[in-house]
Amino acid sequence: MSSINRREFVVVAGVCACSAAGFARQPAERRPPASGPTAKPVDLGELQQFDHDGVFDQWRQSGRFLVVRHEGKLYAVSARCTHKGGLLRVEQDQIVCPMHGSRFDAQGIPTNGPAKAPLFRLSIKLTDTGHVIVDPGKQFVEADWEQADAFVEIKA
Repeated sequence: MSSINRREFVVVAGVCACSAAGFARQPAERRPPASGPTAKPVDLGELQQFDHDGVFDQWRQSGRFLVVRHEGKLYAVSARCTHKGGLLRVEQDQIVCPMHGSRFDAQGIPTNGPAKAPLFRLSIKLTDTGHVIVDPGKQFVEADWEQADAFVEIKA
């Protein structure tokens, strides 16, 4: 077994510390934000109120999510930017972050940076009585957008 001198030890320790710091600083945009104890399901009312394609933002402030009807699907997306968590707003059917200028299309995919990751989708379902329920406590990254709870199919 070989021994190392003080200088080699400092170099190795520095490399390890930098590696650990880089790993810990993995971008938040790659993982859904932690859901808190106040993330309770929200009844949005009847499906008929979503009668056209577009972004519905009446839950932006209170529920911190947007509802989108797009190409025969209804889904809920986080109203927090994946770049730095700014509260998003809707401008002419585009989702915009006023903090740093990121823009997202109706699906939540970034069209202009600095945000690189798509918005998180939230669990959404249709009850037997025709009400739309969003559960902000269950979130989906883009790879999981086709899961059953990630959207409601709208039948014509």
